[in-house]
Amino acid sequence: MSFGTRVRLCAAATLLAGLAPAWAADVFVQTPDQAAWQADKKTQRVDVHADAAHQVVTRRVRIAPGTDLPPHTHAQGYRLVTVISGTLLLGFGDQFDEAALRPMPPGSVFSEPAGHKHFARTQQEPVVLQLTEVGGQK
Repeated sequence: MSFGTRVRLCAAATLLAGLAPAWAADVFVQTPDQAAWQADKKTQRVDVHADAAHQVVTRRVRIAPGTDLPPHTHAQGYRLVTVISGTLLLGFGDQFDEAALRPMPPGSVFSEPAGHKHFARTQQEPVVLQLTEVGGQK
């Protein structure tokens, strides 16, 4: 290894060592048994993590079996949603249209931009979603 390469590696290691305490301060860990679920009208939810400085909220939403969510929007923010369990039937538009429902099995990802109407249905099993919202309200 050349002297120049060793100098660059030492500089990089020193820089990373100096950043490690900052990373440790920002670490977030939560196990499922620590979640405090709250009931809404048709769902249960738990805020997993919120970062007010960056206007980011991550939450889990549990939707009961046999639930229809009518067309609705979110006034602010941009949401990115991942299906954790169950299969969500999802559609976009102003009217609930069964023909427009698309199956979203576990692992599926979709977005919900502010003001974009969407609707959903669950079947015989509950559905758990994880959504991250940027720039919205908590």
